[in-house]
Amino acid sequence: MRLLLAISLMLFLSPSYSSAAIDCENAKSAVDLNDCAAAERDQAHQKMVRYFAASLEQFTGKQDLLREMKMAQRQWDSYMNTHCNSLYTLRSGQSGREQMALACETKLIEARTHQLWSGFLTYADSANPVLPDPTVE
Repeated sequence: MRLLLAISLMLFLSPSYSSAAIDCENAKSAVDLNDCAAAERDQAHQKMVRYFAASLEQFTGKQDLLREMKMAQRQWDSYMNTHCNSLYTLRSGQSGREQMALACETKLIEARTHQLWSGFLTYADSANPVLPDPTVE
C-alpha cells in the first residue's frame, strides 16, 4: 500500500509541461518544440509508472521478486538517464539537442513500458492481460 501511495505521489508531483496552450502539430520555435517533446515524454513516463505499479501489484506476496523488480527499474532508469544524457553531450553546441534527448527518453520509456507489460502483465495462455498493450492504448 505504501508503494502505491509513493507511486501516486510521484505521478502527482512529476513535472508536467503544459502543452495545452501550444499547438504541437504546428510548433516551430525551439521553446515550443522542447515543451511539446517534454509533454510527450512526461505522458509516456506516467504510463510507465502505471504499468510498473500494476506489475508490482501482481506479485504482492513475493518479496524477493518485488525487490528484484524494483532494483531492475532503478537500474533501467539510471541507464536511460545516462544514455540520453550522453547523446545530449555528444551534440553540444548543436540546435535541437534538447528535443533529441527528450525523444531518446520517450522512446526508451515506451520500450520499457512494453517490457513491463509483456513480462509481468500478460499470461502464457489466452487470458486477457492485466492492462492493454501499451503500444495500442
